[in-house]
Amino acid sequence: MKLKKQIRGVITPILTPFVNKRISDEKLREFIEFQIEKKVNVIFPCGTTGEGPLINKDMRKKVLEIVVDQVNGRIPVIAHVGAIDTKTTIELAQHAQELEVHAVASICPYYFPHDRHSIISHYNSLCEATDLPVIIYNNPGATKFNITPDMVKELFNKNENLAGVKDSSRSLEQISELVSLSDDFVVIIGGSWLFLPALSVGADGTVSTLSNVFPEIVVNLYESFQKNDLERARVYNQKLVSLYKVLVARPPYIGNLKEALRFRGYDMGEVLSPLRNPTLDEKKELENNLKDLNLI
Repeated sequence: MKLKKQIRGVITPILTPFVNKRISDEKLREFIEFQIEKKVNVIFPCGTTGEGPLINKDMRKKVLEIVVDQVNGRIPVIAHVGAIDTKTTIELAQHAQELEVHAVASICPYYFPHDRHSIISHYNSLCEATDLPVIIYNNPGATKFNITPDMVKELFNKNENLAGVKDSSRSLEQISELVSLSDDFVVIIGGSWLFLPALSVGADGTVSTLSNVFPEIVVNLYESFQKNDLERARVYNQKLVSLYKVLVARPPYIGNLKEALRFRGYDMGEVLSPLRNPTLDEKKELENNLKDLNLI
């Protein structure tokens, strides 16, 4: 299944707004409108940034239902369905198929130590269980398992609906290998601070945590690259590097993102335990850092 023309550019792994530990339908819909107005290319709910691993499957289904309804076909939606077990992953993927999203993405099962055989088996089962395009989500920092390009190739050769990979290995060598797999294979990177180098070796887009708060910076980088204005693209890439240090590289990063959005007029509520919100001192430091970067 070809996704190249649909899944590319700036993909926002949207934050999930919680009020009293419940999903806020209103805040989520407002936030989706903010993202679409800022011209992001794709919405990606229930990923790491959306606190997906902390949300039970029924809440994840509810988030996706709200997202699909609010987006209303204006831009593509990738549903993150990854879970600790194959059964839940498949259930979430089949629910996403009922909602007619563009694709599903799945992190490999985590916590337990896995080997090549078990991970290959997991993704084969997922691909067999859905007709949707499937995107492998490789995040070795979180799962302690690196899905190598040769594993991706094996899965791609076996499954017609294995359509792409989101790679958060932070390895340009690995990204380059994935790009060479097939002209029809979508390669997305995690870590928007690596966006420009990844585009230069052929990546299609980024799942950008930072585009939650400052989507226009990531969008401008991508559009500059598309216009071959590399000097302008480098300026925006450097802004992302600086932003990464302020918002993501220090805890509590999801709390930091939600706090930073308050300066843009969006209240994304609280984070789920054991995540935490920033302290008063951390909030003040965050505000000063964003002012130093001339972003608020």
